[in-house]
Amino acid sequence: MTYTVFEAIATILLCLALDLAILMLCPSSPLYVGAKTAVVVIVLGCATALASALALIDGVCLFDDCRFHLIRIEGIVQALRNGQFPVRINPIAKNGYGYATSLFYGEVFLYFPAILRLFGVTIQGAYQTFVVAVHVLTA
Repeated sequence: MTYTVFEAIATILLCLALDLAILMLCPSSPLYVGAKTAVVVIVLGCATALASALALIDGVCLFDDCRFHLIRIEGIVQALRNGQFPVRINPIAKNGYGYATSLFYGEVFLYFPAILRLFGVTIQGAYQTFVVAVHVLTA
């Protein structure tokens, strides 16, 4: 049920972003930004959509690095559920013995997908949302 609420909120935010983009591109709108800015917005939107397309396909995350990041996210979730903040030891790494991956790899940005995971989003859904958010913020 929580994932359904997450999908509904994501759909509403996407519709609001598209409405804002249309208002910015329509010459009769009070939010019109001009032709040059409109072209920039369209190019950045297309580049973001193209960069995010591969991340939105289910089952694409098959490579070693992606699995490693998914394990790190799940470890942050388990540590947060155990009351550990900030997360220093990943409790599910190394067959349950734990490993301090945060000493070598920064985990500040992985708290966003971990919090989504705490709210009931699937691990791949949380990672895909994180990747798309990084692309949008970069553009």
